[in-house]
Amino acid sequence: TVLDPFGSTDPVPGAEITYRIIVTPNGADTATNTVVNDPIPTNTTYLPNSMTLNGGALTDAADVDVGTYTAAPIAEISVTLGDLAGGSGAQTIEFTVTID
Repeated sequence: TVLDPFGSTDPVPGAEITYRIIVTPNGADTATNTVVNDPIPTNTTYLPNSMTLNGGALTDAADVDVGTYTAAPIAEISVTLGDLAGGSGAQTIEFTVTID
């Protein structure tokens, strides 16, 4: 929840929230065909083209990059990370929503 600058604890419509998901592979095995799906929270709206992977912009369409935003049947982002082994390093996904 984003706090009102005047001290209220009510959500502020139009305020932006950026979510960060960090996937850190570890261990000796490989996670194959890794995909991260994250639903857009209730009472928020996804900010178009706000998705990134490791700081690089991803498009929302199902195209040549690894990110996709889908509005239905449920609003969610999806990022295909592929095969991840313990030494692959952390993968950071970010996206932004606005409070309705």
